[in-house]
Amino acid sequence: MSIGRKILNFMGYTLIFFSFATASALITFAIAIRGGKVYVPKLTGLPVQQAEKEASRYGLVVKVIASREEEGITPGTVISQNPYPGFEIKKGGEIQVVICKGGGEIDIPDFTGKKLEEVRLEIQDMGLHLGVLTQIFSPTSEPSTVIAQVPPPGTKTTRDSYIDLLVSEPYEEAFVMPDFIGKEFSTVQIYLKDMGFKVATPEFIKYPGWEPGIIVKQLPFPGYKITRSQIISFKVTR
Repeated sequence: MSIGRKILNFMGYTLIFFSFATASALITFAIAIRGGKVYVPKLTGLPVQQAEKEASRYGLVVKVIASREEEGITPGTVISQNPYPGFEIKKGGEIQVVICKGGGEIDIPDFTGKKLEEVRLEIQDMGLHLGVLTQIFSPTSEPSTVIAQVPPPGTKTTRDSYIDLLVSEPYEEAFVMPDFIGKEFSTVQIYLKDMGFKVATPEFIKYPGWEPGIIVKQLPFPGYKITRSQIISFKVTR
């Protein structure tokens, strides 16, 4: 057999092999899709935030189950995972990971005067966690701005520690909720809406001895403080 014919035969066998391999891969993929299953991606070596995004592309979620110190690895990097890459699991499944824990102490910066969303990102990038978040009105601070923090600036701490924040919130004028029981709902509704309050669609109930359209229950209760951002609801006779 000539060399040219041998080459042609070899190329023919190669094309048949690759066509069969491609078809097998497509069939396997189709079966996996029909079964609602996906292959676990490789997450080790990725920052945990990037690992979460990568997993979400496959319809999976990441759960950090532990952290440990590793020399030469950036804190927050995934160092092991379960299931392993290539393992087949159902969509919506969980990948458990262990991340690198930063060693040594870090100085807590001064977060006061910064916007809350900016501080959230900064805390996350430092390997810290947002602890208790308390909001209070402050006439001297812009809304959603950090007023105070615990631990205070300059305190030495370790990664995975929690930072508590006191944050300013917008001022809302408060009112005392009147007693509307026994009043005609349509009249009360017009009054409240003219005052800028939000009124929910009423729940109509049977109430023997009362005319239709009369308020028999209200939330918030009479005497409670209320702001214009709250929703007022009523039960009304039908």
